Amino acid sequence: MKKFLLFFLVTLICAADSIQIKAQIDENSGYKLIFQDEFNQKNGSQPDSKYWTRVEASNSMWAQWIRQDKDLVYIKNGKLVCLGKPNKKDKTHKSMRTGAIWTKDKFFFQYGKVEVRMRTNNNLGNFPAVWMKNQLREKTGIYAEIDIVEMFGNKSESQHCIHSHYTQTTPKHKEHNRNQFSCDVTKWHIYGIEWTETFVRWTVDGITVAVYNKPTDKDLLNKKAWTFDTPFYLIINQSVGDGTYDWAIPNFNKTYKTEFDWIRVYQKKI
Repeated sequence: MKKFLLFFLVTLICAADSIQIKAQIDENSGYKLIFQDEFNQKNGSQPDSKYWTRVEASNSMWAQWIRQDKDLVYIKNGKLVCLGKPNKKDKTHKSMRTGAIWTKDKFFFQYGKVEVRMRTNNNLGNFPAVWMKNQLREKTGIYAEIDIVEMFGNKSESQHCIHSHYTQTTPKHKEHNRNQFSCDVTKWHIYGIEWTETFVRWTVDGITVAVYNKPTDKDLLNKKAWTFDTPFYLIINQSVGDGTYDWAIPNFNKTYKTEFDWIRVYQKKI
């Protein structure tokens, strides 16, 4: 069987939180800062509407719990806080309320580096993520997704994944395109990607943890195994599982919390 996703997994233990790790892009690295949100607005405010919009609920597993309530997404002490809370506000069939934001139609870019500093809880059923999707999908019908980082349940690990149009439409794609990195997700870490015309590389605190190379097989390319040459927008969300795949059923009486210190995007200097 041809392998359409080529990852190199390095299992390492994240550095202790007491050690300050400088994973920001150096000025001499050839990249320049094109977007940043330090989430320094006043306490209780919503994310900057110049860049972010609250995501609407959909039938997707991660988005089925989404609500627009301000108590689910807000700024506090220079951090973006995203929560999943027991649903006691309405009588819908959904047991949880979760919050999510994205830069769709407001900020999108093609190729570069993204870094986000974040921490989350370690509770069964937890499912936060920072990821990117194809800005042009509604026009082209082509699916493309790059998961900068995800956390599943009470696992002490970050997860890093990619979905081309081919893998999204191939039944067994979930068996091949996910990488795990041993990490205390309750501590602050910097998760990042470097995205170019030929590869996507994932990092945790500056350490490379996975790489996906553009296939050289023409048959795979014709089947859209590389759909990462268009602009992408950012998504930040706190969700919970529903019992399928690796997502355990959450505790519907517990609040889930993920904090984001900042997010930054860089592109190559011209």
